[in-house]
Amino acid sequence: MMKLITKNRTMRRLAKGLGAIFAIKLLLLFGAMIFHSCESDEAEYENFQRQEALSKFEALVKETTPRISGIVRDHVTGLPNDVLLNAKSNRQLEHKARRIMKPLVEETKELLLTYNVTEDEVTKEFEDPNDPRIALVGLFLLAAENNQKKEVAVNFAQAFGAFSFAQTNELTEAKPDWVDCMITAVGIDVAVEFLKGNVTEAIAKKAIRKVASRVLGALGAAIAAYEFASCMGWF
Repeated sequence: MMKLITKNRTMRRLAKGLGAIFAIKLLLLFGAMIFHSCESDEAEYENFQRQEALSKFEALVKETTPRISGIVRDHVTGLPNDVLLNAKSNRQLEHKARRIMKPLVEETKELLLTYNVTEDEVTKEFEDPNDPRIALVGLFLLAAENNQKKEVAVNFAQAFGAFSFAQTNELTEAKPDWVDCMITAVGIDVAVEFLKGNVTEAIAKKAIRKVASRVLGALGAAIAAYEFASCMGWF
């Protein structure tokens, strides 16, 4: 009789132990499911924010392109003029280009936040928080996320390499092999990585460093942005 009672107690203890183990496993399973669900929700929210920022930036590019087009026309018209008059005209166009490009610069910084790139990190590379070249990074990202063909990156290289600005903002025609050099120097290789769908925080930062290393005035950045938008058919 005592053996039977002892056996029953042992069975009950075993059942309780198994029940506790099952409960723990169940809690762990539910915890993992909740954690995964939260991660998925966070990823979806981040993706939503990024797509919203991209749409806003694209709309601004399309809105700004006609104004940049006017600058390009004014610049081309002024090229044959007297050197002194042309220098004065270029300074005026530089100022105008910087003003027009500023909204694109601000929206690029907002877009970069969705890649976990802060404004401080951008300013560290460009020094000037309103540097017009920052907008070119936004164009890289926009083209990449829209899954454009690789030729777009090459066309952008050709547009970007059409003019070269010295430190004095003096416009000079590029060397014959400038396009080939720009593919590496400005980071078209990074753009190609974008086009493969490999847009990450590290790649975005690499693009920033590449563009920041390029000496380009506001007018040059505006010309590049215009040619790029024209290539993309955004106007």
